[in-house]
Amino acid sequence: MIGTKLEVVVIPVSDVDRAKRFYGSLGWRQDADFPFDNGFRVVQFTPPGSACSLQFGTKMTSAAPGSAQGLYLIVSDIEAARDQLAARGAKVSEVFHAGTPGAQFQPEGTNGRVSGPAPDHATYRSFATFSDPDGNGWLLQEITTRLPGRGLSIDVATLTDLLREAEKHHGEYEPTAPKRRVPRVREVDFSRPSKFAVDQLRKLERAHETCCRTTATRLSTELLTPVELDVLGIDQLTWSTAMNQIPQPSVCGVIECKPLGTQVLLTAELGLMLRLVERLLGSTGSTKTRPRELTEIETALVSRVFTTVIEHLSVTWAELADVTMELRTIESQLANANLAPPSEPTLMLTMEVRFDKTSSTMALVVPHRSVESVLPRLSASQYGDTVVEPGATEAMRAGLAAVNVEIRAEVAATDLTLDEVLALQPGQVLRFGVPAANGVRLFAGKVPAHRAQPGRNGNYRAVQVIGRLGEAE
Repeated sequence: MIGTKLEVVVIPVSDVDRAKRFYGSLGWRQDADFPFDNGFRVVQFTPPGSACSLQFGTKMTSAAPGSAQGLYLIVSDIEAARDQLAARGAKVSEVFHAGTPGAQFQPEGTNGRVSGPAPDHATYRSFATFSDPDGNGWLLQEITTRLPGRGLSIDVATLTDLLREAEKHHGEYEPTAPKRRVPRVREVDFSRPSKFAVDQLRKLERAHETCCRTTATRLSTELLTPVELDVLGIDQLTWSTAMNQIPQPSVCGVIECKPLGTQVLLTAELGLMLRLVERLLGSTGSTKTRPRELTEIETALVSRVFTTVIEHLSVTWAELADVTMELRTIESQLANANLAPPSEPTLMLTMEVRFDKTSSTMALVVPHRSVESVLPRLSASQYGDTVVEPGATEAMRAGLAAVNVEIRAEVAATDLTLDEVLALQPGQVLRFGVPAANGVRLFAGKVPAHRAQPGRNGNYRAVQVIGRLGEAE
């Protein structure tokens, strides 16, 4: 039978902002607060450790504010949980146990509630209650041991069966797991644009590799699941070719570059955006997504994801060229994001996003005209002449002076076959083809440094330095 998990409970409130302050003061995680032009607003909170979330807002339910009652919150220590809520300002009842069946659902102060936890803290028997400002009622229940069939039994027999099942299926995942996309290797096409210099491309690629790492960390935190983001490659194309290489269907965000007053494009596969949206709404990511038109709330969430990515891109470009980026609009059709003529030289930086056992791509598409004025800052010479602080050279020399360096004398070198090496005999002479007058070479570590003549000093071998080696030697 297909699993059906309770994901969200909706409660009616009269004042959304007041309810938001209340549940935030309890230490519950705020997942969303999305207002819309038509008056619809949804706010979502999740209690600590809960797989089910709470939603309230405007135009969400016709139920009377405060009519939600008996909302269970399961805890392992009823007294500690009660004290924590009270410390955060909630008006929580004393801990009690039911003297008569169903007493936990009756108002505080009525007969049937017996003060204090159940004898021996019997599981399922101890309670405490509290309400939000509208009167929606919450019921704390202490469960220390679940009844058979409720939750995972961790007895030895069950654990043994689980381990055997894991062993049986070990290795089955790897062949079916999504593989990392290999950066594409293309033949060189000399008809392609070359407006961006090689050193500029390398610098951009390195900077965006760092950007990908920080963005992945941010997304992993927001989605509560590991996200990996890597640069697949960077290329120069015409605008029309770049548009044709974007996977379809895709969503694109038009980005404004400040203070340049120009625009660039960030694209993402539609399937990726739908999976991210479902994650933001609390899904576990176990369901398959099919391409479809984005709803109004989904478009708002897609805009939030794009904004997160663009914030990190903006930091990267600010460091590179004093350019900041800001999302201007979201387009679901690439044809509506025509930022340059078809033949415009265009930079296309492709990134791979991996999460929930899936792999998708995003791309930053930059027309040459949009960044032409700041391209010189991306060249290696952008920093100008290096200024060395007074005394820095001597300080470095003093710090390195005591470092031990191996000095090695090399007579010459030649290549022999393995058979020739094995056939070497005492007294055999090897000719290296180097004039004897050339002496030997001295190496400082692995670096050739001087020419020298071999000889002896007393009973020890020695060399006499006769000159420095040139770079060609």
